[in-house]
Amino acid sequence: FFSGTVIQDISLNINNISNNYYILSGDTYGLFAINNLGQLYLTSPILNQTSEEYFELTILISSLSSSLSYCRTNISIIRTPKWSHFICPAVPIQWMINEESPIGTIIGTVKETLLTINNSSELINHLQFKLNINYNDAQFFLLNSRTGVITSNARLDYEQKPYYSFSVILEPTELNCSVLIYIKLINMNDNPIVFNNKSLIYNVTENNLVPFYVGRIDLIDIDQLFISEYEYYLKNASSQISIDPMTGSIILYEKLDREYHGSFIQYEILAIDIHNQGNNLTNQLILYINDLNDNGPMFEKDIYYLNISKTIRPNTNIFQVNATSKDPIMNGNLTYYLLNSADYFSIDKYTGIIRLKQSLSSMITNFTLNIQVFEDGVNLTDQMNLFISIINDDNVYFDLENQKKCFINENENIGTRICTIGRNSNDFIYELIDKMNFFQLTENNGTIINKKIFDYENDLHQYNVTIIVRDRENQ
Repeated sequence: FFSGTVIQDISLNINNISNNYYILSGDTYGLFAINNLGQLYLTSPILNQTSEEYFELTILISSLSSSLSYCRTNISIIRTPKWSHFICPAVPIQWMINEESPIGTIIGTVKETLLTINNSSELINHLQFKLNINYNDAQFFLLNSRTGVITSNARLDYEQKPYYSFSVILEPTELNCSVLIYIKLINMNDNPIVFNNKSLIYNVTENNLVPFYVGRIDLIDIDQLFISEYEYYLKNASSQISIDPMTGSIILYEKLDREYHGSFIQYEILAIDIHNQGNNLTNQLILYINDLNDNGPMFEKDIYYLNISKTIRPNTNIFQVNATSKDPIMNGNLTYYLLNSADYFSIDKYTGIIRLKQSLSSMITNFTLNIQVFEDGVNLTDQMNLFISIINDDNVYFDLENQKKCFINENENIGTRICTIGRNSNDFIYELIDKMNFFQLTENNGTIINKKIFDYENDLHQYNVTIIVRDRENQ
């Protein structure tokens, strides 16, 4: 406050009678005065130089009627801190804490550090503290806004992050002071030495050269606080592979064959701590065998047997051949070729599907197809035979016994029934092919009827015609 500042109004106004006011006691330093209006005010600028927390003043109030009154007032002093005397730390505050300490562990107190820097100044008691959330590391800690105590708020692991930094903002803001906090974790031996899994798995292409260097077994010590010496061994000795005890180098002494050994082989290995056998380690070394396309295609059999009907229609799929390789993957494309009987059959070069190209003659009883498969990239082939038996099923559609009973006498009238060659069925339709046009046919049962009158002396004694049968629904 400045001189003349009104502190309190204690005027006494009864019946509009004017009063006089006097300070009787309590103003030890002559800091206060009161006017005839009852306004108590400050008269001296030296208030901040006093140490009292409050002043108790006794006021005399007199009037023209000679009546006297007294009042007592307490004036509490709220002292403004002298922030110009405050020292803001110029260097970071550094603390250390063991990794994996329990959440809630006290790390340090900002207030204590500020008290040391400011020679235990009472200004510190007026401070408020706030974490600066613009720092990502601030989320791992809690701050008491009154005491400045910082505690952990999350798991702190040295191997994940060895140190943290953030700032604490001091209030009131007119201080313009921000304290940088640097927290370093103390590395503890809390992680065991283990095999480096990447050093235990390798890919080796079959038919490898020998001897062949595969790789080197490695251990991982995350904490790196102690010096350990390990030697490496196969649990079961093998002439196929060896491991150097000192370096962990892996050497193959035999060629690997995917078709013989399978997709991988594994060995049990030991890492022995020469100073403390209680720290011995064991694990599996795995070698995956990459396949080479070193085997040609093969058919499962050298000869296959197939029966088909003589009446099978052209463009019908009758069989599919398939070749495989001992290699688990096909590095080349397989193509199929038909080496004979191309007039009657065809083969799809990529799928191996065999198809009939034209109708089969009743005179043919069987075929033997020779088929070859070829694999690109390795130029290896294989061949197989497909023996096809032709089944004559004419008796299903024709009355074959009547085939030789078709006679007609000379001079018979047109429309005379000669013979019935078909079956009386609603499922079939019969059709006649007669180039001379001397005969006709009933389509429901294949009955042959003459269309002219024959004369034995002038006409031929025998005529050949063809009868075709079709499925009524799918002709």
